[in-house]
Amino acid sequence: MIIPSDKSPDYRADLETLKVDGWKVRAAQKFQAVKDVRYYLEGFVLKQDGRICATNGHCMFVCPIERPPVRDIIIKIIGKVPASAVTVEFEFTSEVGGIARCVNGRLETKDVHLFEVIDGKFPDIDRVIPSTEARARSKEVEPPMPAFNIEYIVKCRDAIKAPRHYPTVIFEPQLGELGKGDSRNEPLVVQPTSIPFSECMFIIMPCRV
Repeated sequence: MIIPSDKSPDYRADLETLKVDGWKVRAAQKFQAVKDVRYYLEGFVLKQDGRICATNGHCMFVCPIERPPVRDIIIKIIGKVPASAVTVEFEFTSEVGGIARCVNGRLETKDVHLFEVIDGKFPDIDRVIPSTEARARSKEVEPPMPAFNIEYIVKCRDAIKAPRHYPTVIFEPQLGELGKGDSRNEPLVVQPTSIPFSECMFIIMPCRV
């Protein structure tokens, strides 16, 4: 579903051309859902608070962006952003979508894709992102470990894979509430440590064992 024309008549007033780092958009595309009844997960969200996020309901990518929109907006690009794209420029040509220009390091447009604006409410991502205090606490105790689908961990690798880059990550399994109880239902935080990827994080939900 996409936003009907009567929902955002003043789209040009509140959605200028948005620019996002190419690697962040490529990473988000790897984590968005495919052919899901939750249609709003088939794109990624650019949030008003300055973050880009995508999730298929099992794992999630979240990262800050420099120029956030004035309101949350869910975008679905028709096609894949090439590895040569340093920046993706989203030009809103109507209230239902526009053109995504993939620009390389020489400021050349190397590829162009259409994108749709998805009508839907993106999940509250902060419900599953552990707080700073919880992440610090998880490093102090070794509770029973949860199990994770390795395919989602591979997604993390693919999201930050780049030529001549050998990114490193820290795995942060989380504790239960206040460090007590069973932690096997808690998410895994995958925190890249290599620049420029260190500003993002991945959240992977555990499997039922």
